[in-house]
Amino acid sequence: LNASTLTASIIAKNGTAATVLLELEETETGEPIELTKTASSPGATRIQSGHIQIAERRIRTNASGQATVQLTDPGSYTARYTPAPWVNVRPAYTGDTAVVRWHPLTSPAGWLAAGIRVGLYILPIALMWYAGRKLAEIFGFGAMR
Repeated sequence: LNASTLTASIIAKNGTAATVLLELEETETGEPIELTKTASSPGATRIQSGHIQIAERRIRTNASGQATVQLTDPGSYTARYTPAPWVNVRPAYTGDTAVVRWHPLTSPAGWLAAGIRVGLYILPIALMWYAGRKLAEIFGFGAMR
């Protein structure tokens, strides 16, 4: 069995989505591993059946050993490479995992959006508190401190 290396990295993101690049390669040589729907012929190399699973989706790599996936929910995602059974393919590879994390608060724009959202929640409460103090002052209920 040959070792495989799966890497996951964010290549683009905004406040609502992130695009993740998955790369699968042979550990020793760095050659890309292409994943197809059927097992390769005995003479072919580095073309495998199997899949990568991330966010409850099964992904297959192209001839460069790469695939992209769009994530819309923030969080931590584990990408898991499940190779074909070793008796069906030559060469056979081991499975691998990679973790990628995406959250909108990892950018200044995300923090600004979160601040605006919190401000919109606090504003009505602050206005009610201020109006209550003024009404108490007008009707003479005493100083509310």
